[in-house]
Amino acid sequence: MQENTDIKYCVTSFTDLLGFSSHLEIGNDLRTKIGQEVINRLNFLESAIEQFLKEKKKYTKYYPSNIKYKRINDSLILTMDLPEFLTPRIGEISKEGVTANEIRRFFPNQDFETIENFECAYREKITFSILELTQFIGLVSRIHSFINRKENESFFPGAKTVIASGYRKSFITNTNEEDYFSANFSFSNAYIAESLLKGQRLFIDNNILRLLGLNQHTKNVLKIASFINEQTSFDPFDDKEVSLDSVNKLRKGEVQEISIFRKKYLFRELNPQPLSFLQLFPTFLPFLKGEKKMKILKNKKKLFRHIYNYFLNEIKTDEILDQTKHFFFFRFDIEDNIESVKQLILTEESSIINKENKNSFNKMYYRFTETLHTTKG
Repeated sequence: MQENTDIKYCVTSFTDLLGFSSHLEIGNDLRTKIGQEVINRLNFLESAIEQFLKEKKKYTKYYPSNIKYKRINDSLILTMDLPEFLTPRIGEISKEGVTANEIRRFFPNQDFETIENFECAYREKITFSILELTQFIGLVSRIHSFINRKENESFFPGAKTVIASGYRKSFITNTNEEDYFSANFSFSNAYIAESLLKGQRLFIDNNILRLLGLNQHTKNVLKIASFINEQTSFDPFDDKEVSLDSVNKLRKGEVQEISIFRKKYLFRELNPQPLSFLQLFPTFLPFLKGEKKMKILKNKKKLFRHIYNYFLNEIKTDEILDQTKHFFFFRFDIEDNIESVKQLILTEESSIINKENKNSFNKMYYRFTETLHTTKG
């Protein structure tokens, strides 16, 4: 059978501002105060785009090489092609093992003496194939968190994000440019699912989660992200130690079944907070595999090392529910400097933060001495 080289397996995220249509109905005259608030909400999307493009230009290594984006009114869409190794066979919506032909194709010139040898090579191939996918999921989670933080600060309804998988046909426009959003069924799947799923939440297609779960380190993070913080009444008679984590109750994210184009898809609600750190997974991988050693400065506490341990250690469900460990304490969105966060996690110190503090001190010192000089004069 001739292969369709112009058919790509991809993922698309669809982030939509909640209640925007209703807001637009009463604020359609953009000269009014309500109309200006409509524009402000759109500016949150523009700000998110500006932040991630600026970061992508400066820190390319943390970004997928083929990520594309588009803003349509009150929605932000990002899409990315996946490696061919992850593409399901015809008739399937998710990758189900490998065939003999695929073994010869994707593992050329390799002679596996035992099934254990093949399994080791297969895990390595999977891990390499999902690296950019982890960056994509982490980035989308950071954007989702940023937009919702801005929305909450202005008392707006927030945004919903859906990430779905699917196929697209490479479509070339009459200007000889590739349109990544036409004939893109991962986009269609995300769009349809978004209309059926409810709330200021992040939902991810089960097919994507299965791919991420094939690596134990990313699976550890998925387990933590499967639990959602839910506000609950404070009980002074609860003898557990009070912490920033324990004021909320944890619940497992719901899984909802949706029929899209006569195919069954499952979408799980996930916590974007732990997922945000997936963008750093390729950077952490050499340390997780023992190829590089962690460097900790003397007399430094291991405050941010907990984030690295999310990936390193297999965590039991009871440990998460017991809330004796701070799994949801750290926040990381698109406004945070990704290089600085990486440095803090790996070394407990950031040269960027140190430089910013030094510059702030120098500016303060300059203003002080200038004022002093003026006073004396």
